[in-house]
Amino acid sequence: MLLQELLGNDFIVKALLFNSENLSGKTIPSDFDRTSLLYTRIWPFQFVPEISDEPKTMITMSFIFKPYGSGKNLKVSNIKFFVIIHKSLMSVNTGLRTDYLLHHIDSTFNQTDIFGATKWLFDGAGDFIVDTAGNWVGASIAYRNVEFT
Repeated sequence: MLLQELLGNDFIVKALLFNSENLSGKTIPSDFDRTSLLYTRIWPFQFVPEISDEPKTMITMSFIFKPYGSGKNLKVSNIKFFVIIHKSLMSVNTGLRTDYLLHHIDSTFNQTDIFGATKWLFDGAGDFIVDTAGNWVGASIAYRNVEFT
């Protein structure tokens, strides 16, 4: 469900697919297979992708699980999204690509009920440098579960 939400958001897909500054002027081809972004631009686990010379935009994520009910079951209690971008792609017509993506991730997930939680709330954001040369930069946004169903 989480990946479907990311792949179903046209704003997020455009920011991952196109290296252009003018994302609003881009159209996702009707025959584009959005699942092709999995494990090339979106990874449902946390890691630092192989850094290459090819500028691109990527999303990785991490999860924290906690016991639920009698303690025999686990539920996701925290989700953190990491947006990693080559610095040459940072500028978009609305500002910074990191801010653009964090905004659209937030509008997709804040106050939602994915993973059996009745509500996910914003739990912080920040930025980071991915490589020692500073060519790859990133931002993160986190959510915490406030109530299990």
